[in-house]
Amino acid sequence: MIGGLVALLEPLFKNRSNPLTIVGLISSVLSAFITVYFVLQAMTNPNNLQP
Repeated sequence: MIGGLVALLEPLFKNRSNPLTIVGLISSVLSAFITVYFVLQAMTNPNNLQP
């Protein structure tokens, strides 16, 4: 799983000199963590979901 992730992200690391690549990489990782947090919260505590 980690090898596939590294293979997907390798082209981005080659373009590190471009500042937009760094901003995009950071924002996508942050978005992924936020999504995983809310999905896990909804799975573990479904009673707190608002209608």
